Parts: sequence; structure tokens; C-alpha cells
Amino acid sequence: MIVAVSDTHGTDGHRLEGRTLAAVREASLVVHAGDFTTEAVLEAFRAEAGGDRDGGGDLVAVAGNNDDERVRARVGRRRTVERAVAVLNPGSHADPRWNRPAHAELEPTAEGLSGRLVTPDGEGLETFAVTGRE
Repeated sequence: MIVAVSDTHGTDGHRLEGRTLAAVREASLVVHAGDFTTEAVLEAFRAEAGGDRDGGGDLVAVAGNNDDERVRARVGRRRTVERAVAVLNPGSHADPRWNRPAHAELEPTAEGLSGRLVTPDGEGLETFAVTGRE
């Protein structure tokens, strides 16, 4: 499973809970779209995403507008995808404005990816598909 999350905004911990924490721990790839805020949050998140666990998944992250200089230096502001690109906004985990906190869970299919937006309590908010077509 691939998990996408963003905006975990914190000072010293990852702030993940419930299904979001479980999904990050289970994923083979975790994408964080920015706003850890501090290096301590980045490290706490990396430990859950597999960076410090045997057999854990990979973490790919970019810095957001609220990340401090140490986070920006470690993760950078952008990553390059050398294939067709789909835009995905998993929503804000810690500071939602128009919906509830959520993350995205993606599973490979024959056509591309099957995805769903999920709240920390495990409620599915929306399902979607990402196909290989441009």
C-alpha cells in the first residue's frame, strides 16, 4: 500500500493516530506532502513510516511552507516524477479547514491505482482511481 499524508504540524511528535498511524506503519511507501514543521516531527514520523524499523517502508517527503530550515535542508522543496503525474491532495492531518483530518491510501491495480481518503478513525470519505492514461 502507498499512503499519502500532509500537514502533520507539530513541535515534537508525529501526531498520527488511529487508522492513519496504522496505515503509515503498514505502507510500503509513504509520501508526505509537507509541513512536518520541525525536525523532531520529521524524525518521529520517519520512525513510524519505516525509516527506523526493519522491514518498514520508504518515506518520500518534501518541505512545506511551515517547515523550518532544518527540515527544508533534509527533505528539499520538490521531488521529480518521471511518469504521468496525478495530483493528489490527501487533506490536512493536523489543521483541516474544509473537511476532517484525512490521509490517502492507494493500492496498485491493473489499470493504475485504486485510492480512498480515510479519516484517523477509519471512516472512508471518498474513493477514486488513478489510471495510467495521460
